[in-house]
Amino acid sequence: MKIRTAFALVLLASVLSAPIAAQGAASTPLSTRKILAKVNLVSSEILYADEITTAIAELEKLAKGQKMSSKDKLSLIVQKIDDALFKQFGSREAIKVADTEIAQRISDMKGQSATEAMIQASLISQGILIDVKSYVREDIIFSRYVMAKKQDELKAAGKYEVQEFLKAYDDMKFNLRRPDLLRFSMIFVNLQGMSDAEKKKAGELMQSISKQVKVNANRFDEFLVKGLVDQDAGYATAPSGTIYKTQDSKKQNPAIYEAAFSLKEGQVSDVIADETRICIIRATEFIPERLLGLTDRIDTLPAGGTAGYLQSISPGATVLDLIAYEIRNAKSEAFSKKIRNEIFDDIRKKGSVKITLSSLSPFLDQAEIDSLKAMKGQYNLSFE
Repeated sequence: MKIRTAFALVLLASVLSAPIAAQGAASTPLSTRKILAKVNLVSSEILYADEITTAIAELEKLAKGQKMSSKDKLSLIVQKIDDALFKQFGSREAIKVADTEIAQRISDMKGQSATEAMIQASLISQGILIDVKSYVREDIIFSRYVMAKKQDELKAAGKYEVQEFLKAYDDMKFNLRRPDLLRFSMIFVNLQGMSDAEKKKAGELMQSISKQVKVNANRFDEFLVKGLVDQDAGYATAPSGTIYKTQDSKKQNPAIYEAAFSLKEGQVSDVIADETRICIIRATEFIPERLLGLTDRIDTLPAGGTAGYLQSISPGATVLDLIAYEIRNAKSEAFSKKIRNEIFDDIRKKGSVKITLSSLSPFLDQAEIDSLKAMKGQYNLSFE
C-alpha cells in the first residue's frame, strides 16, 4: 500500500537532515502488551500495538512533528503485516539471512557519501514505511528465492527481439538528440573568497590579457600554457570545456552562454564576468545538433539521467549499450514486480492474520478499519 500524502512529502524532505532513530524493543512486559495482530504462515508472529506506536513516533519525529493521518497509519500496519508474512516466507523456503549480511548490505548502499537517512528517504518516496533493516531483509530473501527457484524464468524474461530493440530506439530518439555543442578553452580567475581589491586586480589582469590577444590571437595559446605551468601566473586555465545550447546551460552560466554562442570557431571573447569568475574564452569547435545513431558514443550527450550514469560506469558506451541497458532494466523491473506479486498473493492467502479490533482504535478511524476489513479478498483475515 503506497502513501502519497502531505505527511509523506514532509517526511521525505525532513528525513534527509534528521538522524534515523534506533528501532528499540518495547520495555513493556509481554503479559501486559496489547496484541494488534497474530500473523501465521509457518509459525506464529505477534504484532504488538506498542510496536506501531513506536514506529509512528519515530516517523513523526523524522517529519519534525508532522502527524500521520489515519490512512498513513493503516498503510504502516499493513506493511508490518506483509513484512511478518515475508519473513516467514523466507523460513518456508529455507532462506536464512544473518544480521551481519543485512548490516553489510546497508553499508554497501551507503557507499562513501550516503547515509541511512537518505536510504530511508528513498524508501519513503516509494511509499515504503517499514524500516531500512526490514526492507533489506526482504530484498535479500527475494533475490535468493529468484536465484534458487526462478532462474529459467529470469533468463527468458531478459530476452528481446530485434524489432523490440528498434522500437526502443525510436521511442528514445527525443532524448538522443544531441543539442548544438561548443568546445572552448578558457583563461580565468576564480573570484570566490576574494576581497574587492583582489577582484579589481583580477579584472585588470584579464583586461590586459584580452588586449594582448586581440593584437595577436596566437598569444592565447601562450597564456593558456602559462596558466598550466606557472603557479604564479595569477590566473588558471581550462584547455577543454564544453557548453550545450540548451536552456539549462543558459540558466546555469548566462554570461558564458551568451558569449560562447556569439563566437565563431577560433574567435576569442571579450572579458566575461559573473559572481564567481572573470574570464575570456576561445571557441575551438562548434558541433551542430544531430540525432545520435546506434553506434555513436553517448558521452557527447548532456550529463545526467541514465545516459550519464551508464557513461560513468562504462566509459565509451554507445547508444546500442544505452538501449540494451534500458531494456534490461525495464524487463528486470517487470519480472521482479510479477514475482513479488505472485509471492504476496500466495502468502496473504495461505497465511492467516487475526486482528484484534480493540487495538486498532487508537490508530485508525472507522473508515480505515472498514478498509482493513475489506481486504479479506486479499488476505486470510479474521477479527476478534
